[in-house]
Amino acid sequence: MKVPFCLIDVLFAVGDQLSTEPRDALEDMLIWLNLWSGREASCNYKESPTALLFHLTEANGAWFRAITLLTGLYFELPPLVQWSVNEFNETMHVNTITSYVTEAPAASGPKPDYTPWDHGQAPNQLYGDHLFATLGFVAYLTDGSSRYGLSSEASAYLDEYFHQWLCWNTFHALEMPATRGRWPHLTQNGELFLGAVFMLNTASPRYADELARVVADWLAEHPGDLDMRQGDRGFATPWFGNFHLPFDTLIGQPLLATAETYLSPAASPPTGARYYPYSEFLAMRRPTWYAGMAMRSDQVPFGGLYREHDGGIVVMTDGNCTDYDDLDAAGRYLYSGITAMRGEPYQYWLRDQSPMAGGATLGDYAVGGMDLKLLVSADETYLWARKSCFAFDEEIVCVGSDIHSDDPREVLTYLHTFPDAGHSVQSGSGWLHDGVMGVALGDGRTPTVEDVEYDKDGLWHQVFISHGAKPSNAVYAFALLPEANAAETQSYAAHPDYSVLYRDASAHVVYDASSQTTGVVFFEATDNAAGHACNGPAQLIYTTGNGQVQSLAFYNPAYPAETTSYTLNVPVPPSAWLVNQAQNSPYVDGIEVRADGFQLSLSLPRFKGVTWLQTPPDLSPSSKTVNTPAPKFGEMVTYTITIHNSGGPSTDTVSVSDSIPAGLAYVPQSVTATLGTTSYSGGVIHWSGVLSDTSEVVITYAATVTEKDVRLITNTALIDAGSAGVYSRAATIVANGVTVHLPLVLKGW
Repeated sequence: MKVPFCLIDVLFAVGDQLSTEPRDALEDMLIWLNLWSGREASCNYKESPTALLFHLTEANGAWFRAITLLTGLYFELPPLVQWSVNEFNETMHVNTITSYVTEAPAASGPKPDYTPWDHGQAPNQLYGDHLFATLGFVAYLTDGSSRYGLSSEASAYLDEYFHQWLCWNTFHALEMPATRGRWPHLTQNGELFLGAVFMLNTASPRYADELARVVADWLAEHPGDLDMRQGDRGFATPWFGNFHLPFDTLIGQPLLATAETYLSPAASPPTGARYYPYSEFLAMRRPTWYAGMAMRSDQVPFGGLYREHDGGIVVMTDGNCTDYDDLDAAGRYLYSGITAMRGEPYQYWLRDQSPMAGGATLGDYAVGGMDLKLLVSADETYLWARKSCFAFDEEIVCVGSDIHSDDPREVLTYLHTFPDAGHSVQSGSGWLHDGVMGVALGDGRTPTVEDVEYDKDGLWHQVFISHGAKPSNAVYAFALLPEANAAETQSYAAHPDYSVLYRDASAHVVYDASSQTTGVVFFEATDNAAGHACNGPAQLIYTTGNGQVQSLAFYNPAYPAETTSYTLNVPVPPSAWLVNQAQNSPYVDGIEVRADGFQLSLSLPRFKGVTWLQTPPDLSPSSKTVNTPAPKFGEMVTYTITIHNSGGPSTDTVSVSDSIPAGLAYVPQSVTATLGTTSYSGGVIHWSGVLSDTSEVVITYAATVTEKDVRLITNTALIDAGSAGVYSRAATIVANGVTVHLPLVLKGW
């Protein structure tokens, strides 16, 4: 499959410099390779204009349509070029309007997380990074052509597919499995790198800084390794589909040189949390780590999945990302949070029985949950589990309940997997640290560690807990600590920041104290889960402050109904801001506020949710200044206190107190403010007000210097913003300071 591109590389780059005989031979080889690959790689669903040539439909069909395009461009055959581009445009059109579960137009337009292998709708079954690399290559080849270029719809899809989906799912040049359709293992993101290079060689590329980050990440991790032949089956190579077009080619080097001109400035990685409903994938990013939870339910039928879609979590950090380079068999066994039978292979199974999966995000915080049901043997034995994941400020909490099976094998929940090389393991009662990140196990349990030796990948350690054979209603709870050292992990295990408030077959409720965040997964209708109630499966996450719900997100994973009516009860009263958001939402039918909580009535389409995120106030940019830094005795100085809120609206009353120090005398009635109430008493300036409708308040007052000696005088204003914190801002003068003029000496004069 690489050979056609090698031929193209030579013919496009130096074909006009070859003599007739070798050029004719290479051209003949290209034609015959097209014919051979088309016949061997695909079935007989759709034919190209040349009938027997390019008789393609499966995934390889899309890749070889690109060979058709290249061949048409080289031989200047417009029908081939037009046919190929039409096929790609049709693919993007189908992906734009067709959802997994209906052929009706999707209300949300392009779906950036549409990553199936062979969904049976588009003429080119592309997925994940293949789609990006392939379309990026086509965009580069046809850039500027009004007749043969990608349609505006396809171009927009390509841009947003990267910006909304792929750019989130790469970390230190590694790519999450969920971006690759059904493939089970982490790979180096060679295809994203290759697609980014192609896109940066088009005119005025969108999201150029984000594309540049993918290129920069790859080059930082692979200096001098432009052939990039690494990984299981060569998957780490920046292959173009199966073409393997490395950047040591004659075509590739100038493209890479152009892309490198965009590297300054490259965008910073995105941070926060995102849930992708059409792929049932939850991404969680912080500046130093990345985690992804892959799920798959029968609501999004897919068939032939690997095990990581059973609620598996991968956590990559700045310290462990090199563990995942160039993996072979170990790449299929990396996932935390997997509940499975001992001895069950990480291979294809019919895994579509799981009735529910979904997630909700709220800024940096997230919740995901899956009602797992798996066929685990040819004898039709099954495994069931209710599984959830909660991303808080410093930890990822994993909870399981109702784990049972009719299979005679032992059931395990895997907590963590890591290589022996480069890791120094410490452990104790209920905790383990692998030298990079920690695992704190709840329920008073201690994990088991087993060694696994791989031919290529060496010695690895699997950390798990056993639920025994044919368990009934087994449970687990543990926290992954991506940034904790060993001492912090041990301390966390002894005094965890999270609390499991409720855990049974109907719901999981987890509270994180430091972030004041509560996450809930409703697996079924429940009347009371630690005070929470919902009439059907759903995911909920909310933050509290001052005894009120400040922000909230809620997601509908229900199927097959087009719209689901929910009644949700939360045992904490809402803030006035949240009530206003709910009342103005088109999805909310009503809100009933009580002294001890509130009830929401919602009508949500499937794969939809509501998110009301209130950014907390941030008064850290506030300042205090003085107009004259060195006043004399008897002179008047003016102080200015600027209260500046760079965050969300502040509904709390903010107060300022500023004591007049010795050496200064307040000028009566001089204090003023652009908002709020001012006063002076007992030698203290006072101000109070609410910043709900403004981001800045300026307070000024005057004072007379009463100090006769030379002295530094500092006075400090305390800004008390309630739940947003207390800030201290000071200004200093030099009373009666002496000004000295130094002589100016110019060298050489």
